[in-house]
Amino acid sequence: DRVRKLFDLHNGNQKEVVQAQKQRGMEIFQRREADTGSSSVQVIALTTRIQQIQTHLRLHKKDKHSKRGLDALYVRRRKLL
Repeated sequence: DRVRKLFDLHNGNQKEVVQAQKQRGMEIFQRREADTGSSSVQVIALTTRIQQIQTHLRLHKKDKHSKRGLDALYVRRRKLL
């Protein structure tokens, strides 16, 4: 129990949590093993990046450069959907 608690994602940094979330989502939507190019997997990857940038923008409201990148990610995801 202590070992599981030690390796839980709540103890990881933000990068590890996002990477694990992205990996779990990609495993769900993969059509075959090691599928990273299908549109459903790309949408999951873009969605996790969008969520990460949204949490960044909640803290840094005046960061216009990240907002512009977020808008570009929205467009890329919309094209894939």
